[in-house]
Amino acid sequence: MAILGLVMAAATPGLSALMQRQRMTALAHELLTDLRLARSEALRMSRTVKISVRSDAESSCYTLHLSAPAHCLCKSAWPAPDSCGGMLIKQRWIPHSSHLQIESSSATLHISPELGLTTSTASIQVLDRHSADGIRHVISLAGRIRSCAVRTSTGGLPLCASPQEG
Repeated sequence: MAILGLVMAAATPGLSALMQRQRMTALAHELLTDLRLARSEALRMSRTVKISVRSDAESSCYTLHLSAPAHCLCKSAWPAPDSCGGMLIKQRWIPHSSHLQIESSSATLHISPELGLTTSTASIQVLDRHSADGIRHVISLAGRIRSCAVRTSTGGLPLCASPQEG
């Protein structure tokens, strides 16, 4: 019984790290799906869709919306019913207790309804705050998205070219 306890104690940190990496990968995949949703919705509705990324001491979040960015602030896990003036498509809130964080090179990215083009290039990344590992999604002017691993190869993704670029 003591030997089993020692084996379990030795395996726990590795298992915990594996589970955290799986949570990070799942969040990065959800973000990628939502970036594609934003482009699809811009084309479907013939309206500019905005992707806003916010971070503070308690959480980080991203929001897909049709209104001005100032109206779509993430303050909790559940957006208020009138959040974004009724123009909310989706919001994803990530508490800092999860040890995950979302960062973006652009506070708000606009996707135009004309061919799903973006107004600027941007990178949005999901980071594990403890290991500094992460997955970055780089969005081109054409609205295309490519992904890379920030620090160590994750999920078969290539390593990003540098800390600033994708």
